[in-house]
Amino acid sequence: MNSPEILAQGSTETRWLSAQEQQLWLELREFSNGLSRTIDRQLAQDAELSGVEYAVLAAVSEAPPEGVRSGDLAEILSWTDPASPISCAAWRPRGSLLGVPPALMGALRRLP
Repeated sequence: MNSPEILAQGSTETRWLSAQEQQLWLELREFSNGLSRTIDRQLAQDAELSGVEYAVLAAVSEAPPEGVRSGDLAEILSWTDPASPISCAAWRPRGSLLGVPPALMGALRRLP
């Protein structure tokens, strides 16, 4: 799709999407964003969890009985950027965390 093409003079030029490819790309992006919003809305309605909270809960629930370290959890969730949606360290239980659903709080207590 965007692969460079070698020209006769040795320079490279980026091939842009055709009108059809661009339309398909925009439709795929719109579908993907809509799906994510729909899942988040359903999670909030059914379980009072955000998509991020559910991702943490799912990862912690799949961890071995001894738990998962917060750095490993960040890696599992592909949160390598310090500006990720949430800092795993900030989620570590320190008594009471306001606004954290009870199901998620119980899972977070398992973090070593």
